[in-house]
Amino acid sequence: SEAGLIITREESRPYDRFRNRVMFPIWNIAGDVIGFAGRALTDSNDEPKYINSPQTPLYDKSATLYALNFARHAIVRQHYVFIVEGYMDAIALHSVGIEHCVATCGTALTERHLEVLHRLTDRVVLVFDGDTAGWNAAYRALSLTLRSGMAVEIVILPEGEDPDSLVRRRGAEIARQQLAKHLSAVEFMVTWSKRSHDWTNPHTARTQIRALADTVLSVPDGIYRELLLRELSDRVGIHAELLARSSTTPPPPQTQRPRHRTIRIATEPITLPASPVFLRSEEIALLQAVLFSRKAAHTLFDDYLFDPATLPTPEARELMHALSTFIKTDSSDRAPGRALPELHLPENIRSLAEWLAFTCELPSPRWSKFGVELDSETYFLQLLDDAVGKLDVRQIDERIAELQQQLEQQPNNLELLRQIVDMNKLRIKLLNRTQ
Repeated sequence: SEAGLIITREESRPYDRFRNRVMFPIWNIAGDVIGFAGRALTDSNDEPKYINSPQTPLYDKSATLYALNFARHAIVRQHYVFIVEGYMDAIALHSVGIEHCVATCGTALTERHLEVLHRLTDRVVLVFDGDTAGWNAAYRALSLTLRSGMAVEIVILPEGEDPDSLVRRRGAEIARQQLAKHLSAVEFMVTWSKRSHDWTNPHTARTQIRALADTVLSVPDGIYRELLLRELSDRVGIHAELLARSSTTPPPPQTQRPRHRTIRIATEPITLPASPVFLRSEEIALLQAVLFSRKAAHTLFDDYLFDPATLPTPEARELMHALSTFIKTDSSDRAPGRALPELHLPENIRSLAEWLAFTCELPSPRWSKFGVELDSETYFLQLLDDAVGKLDVRQIDERIAELQQQLEQQPNNLELLRQIVDMNKLRIKLLNRTQ
């Protein structure tokens, strides 16, 4: 009953919540079943078509995405994610090889959904039906996604179609063609507004243009915001500077570098998949810092002159060597994690890199609501510095253990004793630096 599978009403016997329904297990990112959805076997007006497990300590609808456990590797490889509305839509697309696809679990898209996806990609493609409800739902989801800092595009399917019906009735190739028809965020917003409002009325047009400018100016990334504003200017025929000045919403402030040491604050806890290989905690931190921050990567390889061969785990050494080669040969300003699909990695090393990218706990942007601005570059540089310090301490511990073994064999060797004392002093100094 705590999981919501059984319902008990007053003065009645318990009964099955999902009786006479087709069951859809809902998994967390680790592949564990945490809830269920049930589709009615008959189309009856007496009961809802779908019902879902209620909120439980394991199942949080606002943070759970259906099929993410199957889609996460493909999302990293494809650089973006399709978000669809239904379980069958996600299943249909996965069945024809479109694996970078997830669905919400009987709820609208939320900030927490986007925070989970932002670990894997910074680009979202929303897929909605072509009826009025679909257009309106797409606009709400698009506005939320833009405010989250992710790039977003829209696919509006022909009215009466959804991904499941496209695959079943018209085949995989037609479904792929329809899903390739991405509308830019601005193109969709202008089209949606003109469908919903009479732009021949100057007052209505002015109000709508100002509302669209407000939405664009809510984008936190300055470059993306400027590009969208220019596109909006082109589509409505008003100078971008005038759009920015006439908007009622000022652009979000740029994140300021904190004066004090950054505190590592994780996003909301979710159940994470197990690492494909065993790594030490400092190896995980070091690799994540390099994957997410080009500045941290340059600091490690150029300032620290770090040698990947010093890492204790073979898989970590191989991945770090590949990232080092990328930094030396790539002329762009991309973080190495953005180039993962282009790197020639063995499958086990690629799986490790994808796991590191997903499980990195970034400071949640929602802390800004409380006046706390956490600079990501400072965060990753701190993560890097702490990890290097812990690696140094571990190497010193191993050296001390070797010297102590030698001292047991040579108890009168004063030189060995002096080396142990010096190594312990260095160890204490390093520990004080990393705390």
